[in-house]
Amino acid sequence: PALLIGLLVGVLEVALATSFASLVFRGELAPHLSRGIGMALFSATVGITVVALLTSYPAIVSGNQDAPAAILGVMAAAIVGLVAGDEARLATTVVAVALTTLAAGFFLFGLGTFRLAGLVRFLPYPVAGGFLAGTGWLLLVGGISTMSNLPFTISESPALFEPRILAYWLPGLLLGAIILGLSNRVRHYLFMPLMILAIIIGFYLVATLLGMSPAELSDAGWLLGPFPAGRLWQPLNQAELAAVEWSAIWSQLPNLLSAVIISAIALLLNATGLELAFNRDIDLNREMRATGVANLLSGAGAGFIGYAQLGMSSLSERMGAASRLVGLTAAAICGVTLLLGGMVLGFVPTIVFGSLLAYLGLSFLWEWVVEARRRLPLIDYTIVLLILAVIAAFGFLQGVAVGIIATVTMFVISYSRTSVVKHELNGA
Repeated sequence: PALLIGLLVGVLEVALATSFASLVFRGELAPHLSRGIGMALFSATVGITVVALLTSYPAIVSGNQDAPAAILGVMAAAIVGLVAGDEARLATTVVAVALTTLAAGFFLFGLGTFRLAGLVRFLPYPVAGGFLAGTGWLLLVGGISTMSNLPFTISESPALFEPRILAYWLPGLLLGAIILGLSNRVRHYLFMPLMILAIIIGFYLVATLLGMSPAELSDAGWLLGPFPAGRLWQPLNQAELAAVEWSAIWSQLPNLLSAVIISAIALLLNATGLELAFNRDIDLNREMRATGVANLLSGAGAGFIGYAQLGMSSLSERMGAASRLVGLTAAAICGVTLLLGGMVLGFVPTIVFGSLLAYLGLSFLWEWVVEARRRLPLIDYTIVLLILAVIAAFGFLQGVAVGIIATVTMFVISYSRTSVVKHELNGA
Protein backbone atom coordinates (compact mmCIF):
# COMPACT_ATOMS: atom_id res chain seq x y z
CA PRO A 1 0.00 0.00 0.00
CA ALA A 2 2.82 2.45 0.79
CA LEU A 3 4.42 1.91 -2.64
CA LEU A 4 1.09 2.29 -4.42
CA ILE A 5 0.13 5.47 -2.57
CA GLY A 6 3.68 6.79 -2.98
CA LEU A 7 3.47 6.27 -6.73
CA LEU A 8 0.13 8.08 -6.88
CA VAL A 9 1.35 10.95 -4.71
CA GLY A 10 4.49 11.23 -6.85
CA VAL A 11 2.46 11.64 -10.04
CA LEU A 12 0.31 14.31 -8.41
CA GLU A 13 3.41 16.08 -7.10
CA VAL A 14 4.85 16.23 -10.62
CA ALA A 15 1.60 17.79 -11.87
CA LEU A 16 1.55 20.33 -9.03
CA ALA A 17 5.24 21.18 -9.47
CA THR A 18 4.67 21.87 -13.15
CA SER A 19 1.59 23.96 -12.37
CA PHE A 20 3.44 26.13 -9.85
CA ALA A 21 6.40 26.55 -12.21
CA SER A 22 4.05 27.75 -14.95
CA LEU A 23 2.58 30.17 -12.43
CA VAL A 24 6.00 31.81 -11.93
CA PHE A 25 7.57 31.40 -15.37
CA ARG A 26 4.90 32.95 -17.57
CA GLY A 27 4.75 35.93 -19.88
CA GLU A 28 8.27 37.16 -20.67
CA LEU A 29 9.69 34.26 -18.66
CA ALA A 30 7.69 31.57 -20.50
CA PRO A 31 10.65 30.56 -22.73
CA HIS A 32 12.42 29.47 -19.53
CA LEU A 33 9.56 27.32 -18.23
CA SER A 34 11.69 24.18 -18.40
CA ARG A 35 14.12 25.82 -15.96
CA GLY A 36 11.22 26.61 -13.63
CA ILE A 37 9.87 23.06 -13.81
CA GLY A 38 13.34 21.79 -12.95
CA MET A 39 13.47 24.11 -9.92
CA ALA A 40 10.03 22.96 -8.73
CA LEU A 41 10.85 19.27 -9.23
CA PHE A 42 14.19 19.71 -7.45
CA SER A 43 12.51 21.22 -4.40
CA ALA A 44 9.81 18.53 -4.48
CA THR A 45 12.42 15.76 -4.58
CA VAL A 46 14.55 17.25 -1.80
CA GLY A 47 11.70 18.53 0.37
CA ILE A 48 9.63 15.34 0.31
CA THR A 49 12.70 13.23 1.12
CA VAL A 50 13.87 15.37 4.05
CA VAL A 51 10.43 15.68 5.65
CA ALA A 52 9.78 11.95 5.20
CA LEU A 53 12.96 11.22 7.15
CA LEU A 54 12.59 13.89 9.88
CA THR A 55 8.84 14.26 10.44
CA SER A 56 7.26 13.45 13.79
CA TYR A 57 4.61 11.22 12.18
CA PRO A 58 5.43 8.93 9.21
CA ALA A 59 2.17 9.64 7.32
CA ILE A 60 3.04 13.32 6.77
CA VAL A 61 3.97 14.07 3.15
CA SER A 62 5.55 17.37 2.13
CA GLY A 63 5.63 19.08 -1.28
CA ASN A 64 5.57 22.36 -3.17
CA GLN A 65 2.79 24.65 -1.99
CA ASP A 66 0.30 26.93 -3.69
CA ALA A 67 0.29 29.94 -1.35
CA PRO A 68 4.01 30.80 -1.56
CA ALA A 69 4.03 29.88 -5.26
CA ALA A 70 1.33 32.49 -5.87
CA ILE A 71 3.49 35.13 -4.17
CA LEU A 72 6.54 34.00 -6.15
CA GLY A 73 4.46 34.55 -9.29
CA VAL A 74 3.75 38.13 -8.22
CA MET A 75 7.45 38.67 -7.49
CA ALA A 76 8.48 37.29 -10.89
CA ALA A 77 5.99 39.51 -12.73
CA ALA A 78 7.28 42.57 -10.87
CA ILE A 79 10.92 41.67 -11.62
CA VAL A 80 10.11 41.33 -15.33
CA GLY A 81 8.75 44.87 -15.27
CA LEU A 82 11.82 46.25 -13.51
CA VAL A 83 14.69 44.44 -15.26
CA ALA A 84 15.72 44.77 -18.90
CA GLY A 85 17.25 41.91 -20.82
CA ASP A 86 16.22 38.27 -20.95
CA GLU A 87 19.33 36.92 -19.22
CA ALA A 88 19.12 39.43 -16.37
CA ARG A 89 15.40 38.77 -15.87
CA LEU A 90 15.94 35.02 -15.64
CA ALA A 91 18.91 35.31 -13.29
CA THR A 92 17.16 37.83 -11.03
CA THR A 93 14.00 35.70 -10.83
CA VAL A 94 15.93 32.51 -10.03
CA VAL A 95 17.93 34.24 -7.28
CA ALA A 96 14.76 35.85 -5.87
CA VAL A 97 13.10 32.42 -5.65
CA ALA A 98 16.19 30.94 -4.01
CA LEU A 99 16.46 33.73 -1.42
CA THR A 100 12.75 33.47 -0.59
CA THR A 101 12.99 29.73 -0.02
CA LEU A 102 16.17 30.14 2.06
CA ALA A 103 14.52 32.85 4.18
CA ALA A 104 11.51 30.60 4.77
CA GLY A 105 13.85 27.77 5.76
CA PHE A 106 15.74 29.90 8.29
CA PHE A 107 12.50 31.30 9.73
CA LEU A 108 10.77 27.93 10.12
CA PHE A 109 13.88 26.27 11.52
CA GLY A 110 14.29 29.12 14.00
CA LEU A 111 10.68 28.82 15.15
CA GLY A 112 11.12 25.11 15.73
CA THR A 113 14.56 25.33 17.35
CA PHE A 114 13.53 27.95 19.90
CA ARG A 115 10.12 26.28 20.42
CA LEU A 116 8.24 29.33 19.21
CA ALA A 117 5.96 27.54 16.76
CA GLY A 118 3.02 27.94 19.15
CA LEU A 119 3.20 31.72 18.75
CA VAL A 120 1.81 31.37 15.25
CA ARG A 121 -1.44 30.14 16.83
CA PHE A 122 -2.11 33.69 18.07
CA LEU A 123 -2.82 34.90 14.54
CA PRO A 124 -6.49 36.02 14.40
CA TYR A 125 -8.69 33.52 12.59
CA PRO A 126 -10.21 36.08 10.16
CA VAL A 127 -6.70 37.16 9.13
CA ALA A 128 -5.75 33.56 8.33
CA GLY A 129 -8.97 33.24 6.32
CA GLY A 130 -8.20 36.45 4.46
CA PHE A 131 -4.71 35.12 3.64
CA LEU A 132 -6.18 31.98 2.13
CA ALA A 133 -8.85 33.88 0.21
CA GLY A 134 -6.15 36.17 -1.20
CA THR A 135 -4.10 33.12 -2.11
CA GLY A 136 -7.10 31.72 -3.96
CA TRP A 137 -7.43 34.92 -5.97
CA LEU A 138 -3.75 34.90 -6.97
CA LEU A 139 -3.93 31.22 -7.96
CA LEU A 140 -7.04 31.83 -10.05
CA VAL A 141 -5.62 34.80 -11.97
CA GLY A 142 -2.30 32.95 -12.24
CA GLY A 143 -4.03 30.01 -13.88
CA ILE A 144 -5.77 32.33 -16.36
CA SER A 145 -2.44 34.03 -17.15
CA THR A 146 -0.74 30.66 -17.61
CA MET A 147 -3.32 29.46 -20.13
CA SER A 148 -3.67 32.77 -22.01
CA ASN A 149 0.03 33.72 -21.79
CA LEU A 150 -1.08 37.26 -20.92
CA PRO A 151 -0.63 39.10 -17.60
CA PHE A 152 -3.84 39.50 -15.60
CA THR A 153 -3.87 43.29 -15.28
CA ILE A 154 -6.42 46.05 -15.77
CA SER A 155 -4.70 47.22 -18.93
CA GLU A 156 -4.60 43.70 -20.41
CA SER A 157 -8.08 42.62 -19.28
CA PRO A 158 -9.86 43.62 -22.55
CA ALA A 159 -7.47 41.40 -24.52
CA LEU A 160 -8.37 38.41 -22.32
CA PHE A 161 -11.94 38.52 -23.65
CA GLU A 162 -11.03 38.51 -27.32
CA PRO A 163 -12.50 35.32 -28.88
CA ARG A 164 -9.06 33.94 -29.85
CA ILE A 165 -7.61 34.45 -26.34
CA LEU A 166 -10.84 33.39 -24.62
CA ALA A 167 -10.51 29.96 -26.23
CA TYR A 168 -7.22 29.42 -24.38
CA TRP A 169 -8.34 30.07 -20.79
CA LEU A 170 -12.15 29.79 -20.54
CA PRO A 171 -12.27 25.97 -21.00
CA GLY A 172 -9.59 25.58 -18.32
CA LEU A 173 -11.52 27.82 -15.93
CA LEU A 174 -14.68 25.78 -16.52
CA LEU A 175 -12.74 22.54 -15.98
CA GLY A 176 -11.40 23.92 -12.70
CA ALA A 177 -14.97 24.66 -11.59
CA ILE A 178 -16.08 21.16 -12.63
CA ILE A 179 -13.22 19.56 -10.69
CA LEU A 180 -14.19 21.60 -7.63
CA GLY A 181 -17.84 20.58 -7.90
CA LEU A 182 -17.02 16.90 -8.35
CA SER A 183 -14.36 16.84 -5.63
CA ASN A 184 -17.01 17.81 -3.08
CA ARG A 185 -18.96 14.68 -4.01
CA VAL A 186 -16.32 12.15 -5.07
CA ARG A 187 -13.89 11.27 -2.28
CA HIS A 188 -11.99 8.45 -4.01
CA TYR A 189 -8.20 8.74 -3.97
CA LEU A 190 -8.05 8.05 -7.74
CA PHE A 191 -10.32 11.00 -8.56
CA MET A 192 -7.63 13.60 -9.27
CA PRO A 193 -5.31 11.35 -11.31
CA LEU A 194 -8.26 10.19 -13.42
CA MET A 195 -9.39 13.80 -13.97
CA ILE A 196 -5.91 14.76 -15.16
CA LEU A 197 -5.84 11.75 -17.50
CA ALA A 198 -9.35 12.54 -18.80
CA ILE A 199 -8.37 16.15 -19.59
CA ILE A 200 -5.29 15.02 -21.53
CA ILE A 201 -7.26 12.39 -23.50
CA GLY A 202 -10.11 14.82 -24.19
CA PHE A 203 -7.67 17.49 -25.37
CA TYR A 204 -5.98 15.20 -27.88
CA LEU A 205 -9.33 13.84 -29.10
CA VAL A 206 -10.49 17.36 -29.90
CA ALA A 207 -7.12 18.14 -31.52
CA THR A 208 -7.41 15.00 -33.67
CA LEU A 209 -10.92 15.96 -34.79
CA LEU A 210 -9.59 19.41 -35.74
CA GLY A 211 -6.70 17.83 -37.64
CA MET A 212 -3.94 19.45 -35.55
CA SER A 213 -0.60 17.68 -35.05
CA PRO A 214 1.47 17.94 -31.84
CA ALA A 215 3.90 20.26 -33.65
CA GLU A 216 1.03 22.57 -34.66
CA LEU A 217 -0.39 22.47 -31.12
CA SER A 218 3.02 23.40 -29.70
CA ASP A 219 3.47 26.26 -32.19
CA ALA A 220 0.00 27.59 -31.31
CA GLY A 221 0.84 27.62 -27.58
CA TRP A 222 -1.42 24.75 -26.49
CA LEU A 223 1.43 22.58 -25.13
CA LEU A 224 4.12 23.19 -22.53
CA GLY A 225 6.96 22.25 -24.87
CA PRO A 226 9.12 21.98 -26.71
CA PHE A 227 11.84 21.95 -24.07
CA PRO A 228 15.55 22.12 -24.84
CA ALA A 229 17.59 18.95 -24.61
CA GLY A 230 19.37 18.22 -21.36
CA ARG A 231 18.43 18.25 -17.70
CA LEU A 232 15.49 20.28 -16.45
CA TRP A 233 17.32 21.50 -13.34
CA GLN A 234 20.44 23.64 -13.61
CA PRO A 235 22.34 25.13 -10.66
CA LEU A 236 23.16 28.83 -10.62
CA ASN A 237 26.50 29.69 -12.22
CA GLN A 238 28.86 32.64 -11.95
CA ALA A 239 27.62 34.27 -15.15
CA GLU A 240 24.04 34.28 -13.91
CA LEU A 241 25.00 35.67 -10.53
CA ALA A 242 26.86 38.50 -12.27
CA ALA A 243 23.71 39.35 -14.27
CA VAL A 244 21.43 39.65 -11.20
CA GLU A 245 19.77 43.06 -10.64
CA TRP A 246 19.91 43.18 -6.85
CA SER A 247 17.88 46.40 -6.66
CA ALA A 248 14.91 44.58 -8.23
CA ILE A 249 15.18 41.83 -5.60
CA TRP A 250 15.40 44.43 -2.83
CA SER A 251 12.18 46.03 -4.11
CA GLN A 252 10.43 42.67 -3.63
CA LEU A 253 11.33 42.44 0.07
CA PRO A 254 7.67 42.96 1.17
CA ASN A 255 6.56 40.05 -1.02
CA LEU A 256 9.48 37.94 0.23
CA LEU A 257 8.45 38.56 3.83
CA SER A 258 4.84 37.79 2.94
CA ALA A 259 5.86 34.42 1.46
CA VAL A 260 7.83 33.57 4.61
CA ILE A 261 5.03 34.56 6.99
CA ILE A 262 2.26 32.86 5.07
CA SER A 263 4.35 29.67 4.84
CA ALA A 264 4.56 29.53 8.65
CA ILE A 265 0.84 30.22 8.97
CA ALA A 266 -0.16 27.70 6.31
CA LEU A 267 2.07 25.03 7.85
CA LEU A 268 0.33 25.62 11.19
CA LEU A 269 -3.12 25.39 9.57
CA ASN A 270 -2.15 22.17 7.77
CA ALA A 271 -0.66 20.68 10.94
CA THR A 272 -3.82 21.52 12.89
CA GLY A 273 -5.93 19.91 10.17
CA LEU A 274 -3.71 16.82 10.23
CA GLU A 275 -4.09 16.54 14.01
CA LEU A 276 -7.85 16.33 13.47
CA ALA A 277 -7.50 13.91 10.55
CA PHE A 278 -5.06 11.64 12.40
CA ASN A 279 -6.80 12.05 15.77
CA ARG A 280 -3.44 12.58 17.46
CA ASP A 281 -1.14 15.42 18.50
CA ILE A 282 1.69 16.50 16.19
CA ASP A 283 4.97 17.94 17.44
CA LEU A 284 4.69 21.30 15.69
CA ASN A 285 8.19 22.43 16.68
CA ARG A 286 9.69 19.29 15.18
CA GLU A 287 7.67 19.79 11.99
CA MET A 288 8.94 23.36 11.79
CA ARG A 289 12.53 22.15 12.14
CA ALA A 290 12.09 19.41 9.54
CA THR A 291 10.43 21.81 7.10
CA GLY A 292 13.11 24.42 7.78
CA VAL A 293 15.89 21.98 6.89
CA ALA A 294 14.01 20.91 3.74
CA ASN A 295 13.61 24.50 2.56
CA LEU A 296 17.23 25.39 3.33
CA LEU A 297 18.38 22.52 1.10
CA SER A 298 15.79 23.39 -1.56
CA GLY A 299 16.75 27.05 -1.48
CA ALA A 300 20.41 26.14 -1.98
CA GLY A 301 19.33 24.67 -5.32
CA ALA A 302 16.93 27.56 -6.16
CA GLY A 303 13.88 25.43 -5.41
CA PHE A 304 10.37 26.49 -4.38
CA ILE A 305 8.94 26.65 -0.84
CA GLY A 306 7.34 23.45 0.40
CA TYR A 307 5.80 22.06 3.58
CA ALA A 308 3.35 19.41 4.82
CA GLN A 309 0.41 18.80 2.51
CA LEU A 310 -2.97 18.20 4.09
CA GLY A 311 -4.55 16.24 1.24
CA MET A 312 -1.61 13.93 0.44
CA SER A 313 -0.92 13.19 4.11
CA SER A 314 -4.58 12.45 4.84
CA LEU A 315 -4.68 10.13 1.82
CA SER A 316 -1.67 8.21 3.15
CA GLU A 317 -3.35 7.81 6.56
CA ARG A 318 -6.77 6.81 5.19
CA MET A 319 -5.28 4.13 2.92
CA GLY A 320 -3.46 2.50 5.83
CA ALA A 321 -0.06 3.50 4.48
CA ALA A 322 1.25 5.64 7.35
CA SER A 323 4.84 4.96 6.39
CA ARG A 324 7.90 7.02 5.48
CA LEU A 325 8.06 4.87 2.37
CA VAL A 326 5.17 6.88 0.89
CA GLY A 327 7.18 10.09 0.89
CA LEU A 328 10.37 8.40 -0.26
CA THR A 329 8.56 6.74 -3.18
CA ALA A 330 6.91 10.02 -4.19
CA ALA A 331 10.30 11.76 -4.02
CA ALA A 332 11.77 9.07 -6.27
CA ILE A 333 9.06 9.69 -8.89
CA CYS A 334 9.82 13.44 -8.83
CA GLY A 335 13.55 12.72 -9.08
CA VAL A 336 13.16 10.43 -12.07
CA THR A 337 10.97 13.02 -13.81
CA LEU A 338 13.56 15.67 -13.02
CA LEU A 339 16.23 13.66 -14.82
CA LEU A 340 14.22 12.23 -17.71
CA GLY A 341 10.89 14.02 -17.97
CA GLY A 342 11.60 17.04 -20.19
CA MET A 343 10.52 15.44 -23.44
CA VAL A 344 7.43 13.83 -21.88
CA LEU A 345 6.26 17.08 -20.26
CA GLY A 346 6.59 18.80 -23.62
CA PHE A 347 3.48 16.96 -24.83
CA VAL A 348 1.29 17.89 -21.85
CA PRO A 349 -1.41 20.53 -22.62
CA THR A 350 -1.17 23.82 -20.74
CA ILE A 351 -4.89 23.49 -19.98
CA VAL A 352 -4.07 20.64 -17.55
CA PHE A 353 -1.99 22.83 -15.28
CA GLY A 354 -4.12 25.93 -15.84
CA SER A 355 -7.23 24.03 -14.78
CA LEU A 356 -5.42 22.68 -11.68
CA LEU A 357 -4.46 26.22 -10.67
CA ALA A 358 -8.01 27.40 -11.34
CA TYR A 359 -9.37 24.54 -9.21
CA LEU A 360 -7.04 25.36 -6.30
CA GLY A 361 -7.89 29.06 -6.52
CA LEU A 362 -11.64 28.47 -6.72
CA SER A 363 -11.50 26.03 -3.79
CA PHE A 364 -9.91 28.70 -1.55
CA LEU A 365 -12.37 31.35 -2.70
CA TRP A 366 -15.37 29.02 -2.26
CA GLU A 367 -14.34 28.11 1.29
CA TRP A 368 -13.50 31.63 2.48
CA VAL A 369 -15.88 33.80 0.45
CA VAL A 370 -18.97 31.60 0.04
CA GLU A 371 -18.99 29.02 2.84
CA ALA A 372 -17.39 31.33 5.41
CA ARG A 373 -20.47 33.56 5.29
CA ARG A 374 -22.49 30.84 7.04
CA ARG A 375 -20.00 30.08 9.81
CA LEU A 376 -18.34 33.44 10.56
CA PRO A 377 -19.85 36.43 12.38
CA LEU A 378 -20.52 39.38 10.10
CA ILE A 379 -17.57 41.39 11.45
CA ASP A 380 -15.09 38.53 10.90
CA TYR A 381 -16.48 37.84 7.43
CA THR A 382 -16.14 41.53 6.53
CA ILE A 383 -12.48 41.45 7.60
CA VAL A 384 -11.89 38.41 5.34
CA LEU A 385 -13.36 40.29 2.36
CA LEU A 386 -11.36 43.40 3.24
CA ILE A 387 -8.09 41.44 3.29
CA LEU A 388 -8.99 39.75 0.00
CA ALA A 389 -9.65 43.12 -1.65
CA VAL A 390 -6.39 44.64 -0.35
CA ILE A 391 -4.34 41.62 -1.45
CA ALA A 392 -5.90 41.69 -4.92
CA ALA A 393 -5.29 45.44 -5.27
CA PHE A 394 -1.99 46.03 -3.46
CA GLY A 395 -0.28 42.83 -2.25
CA PHE A 396 0.01 40.27 0.54
CA LEU A 397 1.93 42.30 3.10
CA GLN A 398 -0.53 45.19 2.85
CA GLY A 399 -3.38 42.71 3.28
CA VAL A 400 -1.70 41.27 6.37
CA ALA A 401 -1.27 44.71 7.94
CA VAL A 402 -4.82 45.85 7.19
CA GLY A 403 -6.28 42.58 8.45
CA ILE A 404 -4.40 42.61 11.76
CA ILE A 405 -5.22 46.28 12.37
CA ALA A 406 -8.91 45.68 11.60
CA THR A 407 -9.07 42.56 13.80
CA VAL A 408 -7.35 44.21 16.77
CA THR A 409 -9.60 47.29 16.42
CA MET A 410 -12.76 45.17 16.43
CA PHE A 411 -11.44 43.18 19.41
CA VAL A 412 -10.89 46.38 21.40
CA ILE A 413 -14.34 47.74 20.48
CA SER A 414 -16.02 44.46 21.36
CA TYR A 415 -14.34 44.11 24.77
CA SER A 416 -14.82 47.78 25.62
CA ARG A 417 -18.54 47.02 25.70
CA THR A 418 -18.08 44.35 28.37
CA SER A 419 -18.83 45.56 31.90
CA VAL A 420 -15.97 45.32 34.40
CA VAL A 421 -18.51 44.72 37.17
CA LYS A 422 -19.26 41.03 37.70
CA HIS A 423 -21.80 41.30 40.60
CA GLU A 424 -23.77 44.25 41.83
CA LEU A 425 -25.42 43.75 45.26
CA ASN A 426 -27.61 45.91 47.50
CA GLY A 427 -28.71 45.69 51.08
CA ALA A 428 -31.76 43.53 50.29
